[in-house]
Amino acid sequence: MLCPFYFFDEKERELENIHCDIIFNISKLFKELNTNNIYEIFYIYCYLLWNGYFSVDKIYMYDYKDILDEDNTIFLGKGCCRHNSSLLTDVLRYLEFNSTEVSIRTINVKLDRIINDIKRIHVLYGEKEEKVPKNLPNHSVVLVKQNSSLLLDSTALTCIEVLNKGKLYCPDGKYKINRKLFLNEINKRNINFESKSLLSKEVLKNHYFIAKNIIKDNKNLIEDFYNDNNNKYNKVKELVKKI
Repeated sequence: MLCPFYFFDEKERELENIHCDIIFNISKLFKELNTNNIYEIFYIYCYLLWNGYFSVDKIYMYDYKDILDEDNTIFLGKGCCRHNSSLLTDVLRYLEFNSTEVSIRTINVKLDRIINDIKRIHVLYGEKEEKVPKNLPNHSVVLVKQNSSLLLDSTALTCIEVLNKGKLYCPDGKYKINRKLFLNEINKRNINFESKSLLSKEVLKNHYFIAKNIIKDNKNLIEDFYNDNNNKYNKVKELVKKI
């Protein structure tokens, strides 16, 4: 898969080249890890994201303020749901999954979280987050197809199955969204959804258990990936300051 170039000067061109190199290296890592399915890829992506393997100082935090570069902010160490989903979408496309970033409106999310061993750093502000009007999306996830259609939420650390008429099945607990807005979004795409769930909590637990063992067995490979990529993260930091 080729990475498109949209640039106005040499610095932006160099930044785009490095961005594409990083995405390629991430997808290459997943191939070397010999992941078997989207569930294992999702768990490992969340592990790498929240443990800073995509970030310059090996620290990544949820922070939606003062974003210096929308496309590269994760490499600089912070971002929010749209950045988490955008990067995951790019990686999955390199891995030849039919994936797309989707904007949704969450209404009531209460999760037990099968993925409960990945710690997230969330910056808290004294003031409340700016409220998004009720008729607009307030969250970003990734829609991907493997057997059934799935919403991958790497911010909330949960995987949701999409059924006919925009119904959702979340093995983690409650994940309620504005279905009208969601249907308006997904109807733009010609996707066939299952009438009943093909997923279960036990199936997910098993895939995540396998993913944990993949990480455990490949610690050196993952550390080498970070060390090889870190000079690119530092170069992104340098270039973003100059633009």
